[in-house]
Amino acid sequence: MQKVPSIIKSITLAKSELSAGESTFSAVTSVLKGSLGPLGAVKLGMAGLTVAITAVTAAYHAWKTEQLDYKIDALTEELSVLDDAICKVNNDMQEAKDYSDNFADALETYQKLSKKGYLTSDEEDDYKDMTSLFMDSYPELVREYDSLTGTLTLWTKETEKQAEQLEEEARQAQILSSSLQLADVYMSATLDKYEELYEGYSSTTYDVAGESF
Repeated sequence: MQKVPSIIKSITLAKSELSAGESTFSAVTSVLKGSLGPLGAVKLGMAGLTVAITAVTAAYHAWKTEQLDYKIDALTEELSVLDDAICKVNNDMQEAKDYSDNFADALETYQKLSKKGYLTSDEEDDYKDMTSLFMDSYPELVREYDSLTGTLTLWTKETEKQAEQLEEEARQAQILSSSLQLADVYMSATLDKYEELYEGYSSTTYDVAGESF
């Protein structure tokens, strides 16, 4: 981003132009009265005022440009932090969804196969996978396990409560992710607007007493 002119320089220049206008006005007062008349004096005074207004306007634009430059830098940094947060939250959201889905599948397998007296080879594999998940990850939900038959019994209410909790965690993670992404869209649009304003202010040049800025 290009370096913007200092507002102090612009204001100093404005004061200098005002002083110059006053000195010129005083020096030619007699001439104005003698040759230009009242209207000529007014025109010369208006010319000095125009120079002063131009300098003050340039100073304002310089100040506005510096303010926008600061806002753009700050917002760019905030967006970078937000993007990192969104990435992390999305990973957490996917993890929470995987936990919830795997638990729900295992619970469905338990409820379905526990009632069957005979299991096919594929069903036995599914039952073993389900048993491993509960035994390794949720041992507090296991009411009984028969190591001889491989039969598993779960605490029904506690297991259903755990399923609801995992589902709610996945839902909350998704809400958080959506909220952060919405904030990212809003902040990106704001940054675009700041940059557009910056280009408008910084591309305008002023010519005061032969000095452009």
